[in-house]
Amino acid sequence: MYEAAFHRLAEEIRADIEHARRLLRRHVAFVREIRSARQFLLEWRYDPDQPRVPAGSPDGGQWTSGEGTQP
Repeated sequence: MYEAAFHRLAEEIRADIEHARRLLRRHVAFVREIRSARQFLLEWRYDPDQPRVPAGSPDGGQWTSGEGTQP
């Protein structure tokens, strides 16, 4: 009687451990994705020298390609 209960409990524990391992693997994969995205953003970060539309314009402050701007 106790042996059957012990084996049942042991199987439940094994299943819980396997579930935790799957969750941990998913978490690690997610963290790697976040780090990859962060690295991408750091490589393409803000450039203060990038041209912007003058503040008095309706689109003031928006990034622009710099084409068609007047001196």
